[in-house]
Amino acid sequence: MSSFNNNFSLMRTIKAVDSSLNTVIVNGVKNEKDLRIAEIEELRRKVGFMSTCEAEGILSDNSYPFSYGMGGRSGVRFGLPIPFDYFLRQIGFTCESTDANPSITISIYNYPLTDNFIPTEGVEGDGIPLIENLTISGKSFRLEPPPLSSGGGPGGNLIIKVISTTGLTDENTKMRITLVLTADLPLYFY
Repeated sequence: MSSFNNNFSLMRTIKAVDSSLNTVIVNGVKNEKDLRIAEIEELRRKVGFMSTCEAEGILSDNSYPFSYGMGGRSGVRFGLPIPFDYFLRQIGFTCESTDANPSITISIYNYPLTDNFIPTEGVEGDGIPLIENLTISGKSFRLEPPPLSSGGGPGGNLIIKVISTTGLTDENTKMRITLVLTADLPLYFY
């Protein structure tokens, strides 16, 4: 009689364990916590980097005032050259100005790294919009996923276009935008 009870208890335990395993893995997809851990581990295998661009003075509408180094302003096809597929993960912004509440609206585009792309002045042409009409108000700003978790593109020139500005009158204004990106490639050691 006691062996029957032990076998019955063992069968119940096996069924409980089997049931809990089925709730953890359903059609090959792990539960939410395990899925998030797997995503983080996958991101750690990707190359990540940050790039900061700067602009100074009163910004003009429909311009490309941000430079990625040595003061050379961006243009329709001239920005931050990225030679691999990537995802834009976060944006940081800071501003030093005597203006109380400066505000800029920007769009971020990716232009392919090809020799045959010749844009017309002031026309985005074949640029891939990553973010359109993002309004940044105040002197600091942070934008992070989920809106940017899928924003990416093939290797190209990443440029920031100022669409419009308001409340910006200080000629000594300084602005910085930091872009946090990950390569859409795993990091391998050879």
